[in-house]
Amino acid sequence: MLPGRMSSPSLDGLLFHNAGELFPGPDGGLRLQRTPESVRLRLNDMAQARMLWPWGIEIRTVLTELGQPARVTLRTLGEKAEAWVHWGQFAERDARPIGKEPTTIELAFPEKLRECGLKHFAHHPFQPQVCRLLLRGDPVVYLGAEGGLRLPEPQEQPRVRLLAYGTSITQGVGSSHQHLSYVHLAARELGWDVVNLGSGGSALCEHPISDYMSGMPDWDAAFLCLSVNMVGQGLPVETFIERVTYMLEKLAATGKPVLCMSILPYFSDYNGDERGPLTRQYREALPQLCRPFKNVHFVAGPDILMDVGGLTVDVIHPSDYGMIKIAQNLVPHLRALLPATA
Repeated sequence: MLPGRMSSPSLDGLLFHNAGELFPGPDGGLRLQRTPESVRLRLNDMAQARMLWPWGIEIRTVLTELGQPARVTLRTLGEKAEAWVHWGQFAERDARPIGKEPTTIELAFPEKLRECGLKHFAHHPFQPQVCRLLLRGDPVVYLGAEGGLRLPEPQEQPRVRLLAYGTSITQGVGSSHQHLSYVHLAARELGWDVVNLGSGGSALCEHPISDYMSGMPDWDAAFLCLSVNMVGQGLPVETFIERVTYMLEKLAATGKPVLCMSILPYFSDYNGDERGPLTRQYREALPQLCRPFKNVHFVAGPDILMDVGGLTVDVIHPSDYGMIKIAQNLVPHLRALLPATA
């Protein structure tokens, strides 16, 4: 654990957490994306698009004077995006929409928090003066900021950081917003930060994403959900074994702990479709692939979500309830990776 790390890009007193790069936008501004362009363009076509989705990206800042509002201007390159503003761990009641035209979000420190006094929340992993814009939706471009803003200090944010990779379920699809995805719920329970590289429909464990994750300096433990997307693509178990072995070799070589979860329960477990046999092969292979590495641990997805009523009606993506149950059951396994932080 290295308090003081800040490898995420920063600009204008803003920290763009979970952004791999601020890339020049097509009509000005800077596009927020979860991997650098050099990595993104080496992934499959769908993953290239997903890494432009800002799910998991947070714009973090601190007002230099809590009584003086500031403003951040964004726009979306798609149809819909939004920012859910948090002050430390305190969430605003509603998300702020981000439109196709420049959208200015005013940041004013909440009066009730000021009345309560910040000292009462000094034990929180995120200090309440840290303003966090949790982004979600179509690609977002940063256009500028006004007012007194500074970067958050290391001691104002969690000391431990979890790196997560997986499918749309890990990305957060099915939850009402990003802070209700199972990865973020588990990290909050542990008092950890999270970098989420969940890639809906496209988590194919390709070598470029393995290389990128293993080279990232700013994580303490990794979590991998592997991978119903590979089943969906019909990739044979031999391809699964080769790609996952490569990913585990790269991550294990960092010396940091890794937790692998097999495919969660989903419709193929119940409707008898053609994906069932391949799903079972993947689930049977993964613990064997983890075993050679001392710092790689395994947990079975069906043991983490036992109540399939926690899925939405597509019988694959968890609802908010399902996300909560996954997080609750995953927390002990994650905590065991870094027992000194408990």
